[in-house]
Amino acid sequence: RHARGLDERTAAGFLLLDYGIHLFDFVHCLAGDARPRAVATVVSQERTRQPRHARPDAAGHRGSPGSPGAMKDDTGPSGRLTGKVAIVAGGGTRSDTEELGIGRATALLFARAGARVVVADVSAENAERTCRDIIAEGGDATVVAADVSDAAACQAMVAAAVERFGALHVLFNNAAVVGKGTVVTFEDENFDRNVAVNLKGPALATRYAIPAMERSGGGSIIYVSSIDGIAAPYSQTVPYSLTKGALHMLTKTTASNHGRQGIRANCIAPGHVHGAFPTRLMRPGARELRKNASPLGTEGTPWDVAWLAVFLASDESRWISGVTIPVDGGLLAVAPLRAYSYLTDTTV
Repeated sequence: RHARGLDERTAAGFLLLDYGIHLFDFVHCLAGDARPRAVATVVSQERTRQPRHARPDAAGHRGSPGSPGAMKDDTGPSGRLTGKVAIVAGGGTRSDTEELGIGRATALLFARAGARVVVADVSAENAERTCRDIIAEGGDATVVAADVSDAAACQAMVAAAVERFGALHVLFNNAAVVGKGTVVTFEDENFDRNVAVNLKGPALATRYAIPAMERSGGGSIIYVSSIDGIAAPYSQTVPYSLTKGALHMLTKTTASNHGRQGIRANCIAPGHVHGAFPTRLMRPGARELRKNASPLGTEGTPWDVAWLAVFLASDESRWISGVTIPVDGGLLAVAPLRAYSYLTDTTV
């Protein structure tokens, strides 16, 4: 009190205010734990409560850390997106790999959380596979074939969501192609395709989604970038990295220009996630290298990205907008020599 130069009455007032804040936090925590939980209806398996930090298994369920996926708990997404309509662009399931993709994982979790989902993909066949999975679990979904680099296709995608479900609240921009080469060696056609799909596509989808979201009372737009758009990657993929980096500014400008319309915009930057997209491009031994490079020393999965997408799509993130969130096991937090120590099991 004397250090701050406060009189005794003022100091006592601050002390009572501090006690009141702590008491409110304590009561709020008790109320939160006592709040009734929504009963899962889509995933109808017995659930056994597990720690909240448990990792999801191959089906997106959280299990005990010692035995991933062995048991399911009641902290899943059920009910978090009830009443919302979501478009997942790039939500198809590829037929040439058994690996899960981020789009499919997100579409499944959105549906399990109660959202009605429009699965959009350049391949109607791939979109249909994801849609069938959602419907098989009791969810509600429809398919739209759309090349997001085409303005008319994006407009039709949004119109299909509104026509089928009556509103639009969430846009998940996941469609992407890969680009190869350095700034000296890239091919013009590949560069242009990366710009068209990875950057112009999300911008076009956003253009048509915002008016529909505003009529629906607001919405959440989620862009999928990459840590390759934040730091130079180990692979030579300049067209991909440039377009993914540009999504961070698209996120900020969308959030800034349309926040007063009830629109939130955020970006997810996945790290070394093992899934359908990178698997086709990896060299032998790269998977182990990618896994060991991060402080956690574990491999990311599409479910790790999808769980963050559920949060950003939900009202739980109502005051979060304009940010890029890495999902990378802590990789971007370390200096190169520290990552080297992880990879070589040495002390630098």
